[in-house]
Amino acid sequence: MFGYYVVFNDFGFPPSQLMQIANVYMTNSNPSDVYNPTSPFFGNTYLETNYSTGCPPTSDSNVQMVDWVYTASANYDLRVTMLNCKVVNGQAVYSQMINWGVCNVQEISPYTNLPACYTTEACKYAQGAYFIGIVLGQIFNAFVCKTRKLATVSQGLTNTFLHFAITTEVMLVMLVTYFKPFNIGFGIRDNIFMHYGAPSIPFAIMQILIDEVRKYYIRTLPADEKGKPHWFTRAALW
Repeated sequence: MFGYYVVFNDFGFPPSQLMQIANVYMTNSNPSDVYNPTSPFFGNTYLETNYSTGCPPTSDSNVQMVDWVYTASANYDLRVTMLNCKVVNGQAVYSQMINWGVCNVQEISPYTNLPACYTTEACKYAQGAYFIGIVLGQIFNAFVCKTRKLATVSQGLTNTFLHFAITTEVMLVMLVTYFKPFNIGFGIRDNIFMHYGAPSIPFAIMQILIDEVRKYYIRTLPADEKGKPHWFTRAALW
């Protein structure tokens, strides 16, 4: 989940702004429109031409719900299309629906051939990071679950089937994330190296360290005078 938020933030969506934007409406802009923060219409010439005195109704064919799941909204810069509107003294006043962040990663989407920043494509990259983070966490979890009490270094790396499973899993993840038909079908994109599981590594290492501490205490805490295992061993040994 941390990787999900990191990717969204790098593509201009601060984590604090992601709440309650799943079901919002946008007004499609013209293909040649460019975001202009100094314009009352933020560069949306369709609004400037048709709705300078009133807000666009949802019945307008160019007004649609932002499509985060598929690619219907992928070609639009949301800074230009995702706007609030209210009428003041007979004039339509537009404002940004969210406070946009800085685009930290200049990446071109393989689907739209346009920058991914400030578009719904950012969601696809974030979903890719989420997926990769889960896989990385499960690989580390496999090593955690190899033993009940022994340290991982003591048990060794002799499980051939585990190595085969991890190798297969990594190859499948790379296929899904970098083979275009698959990553488009699964709703993810070709993440850069710093998004490819990197945000998940500290948590995965923490997972192993916590479990190694648990196993250490199970091995070292003494039983009571009657031979009953220590309370921590009874509580923490699965």
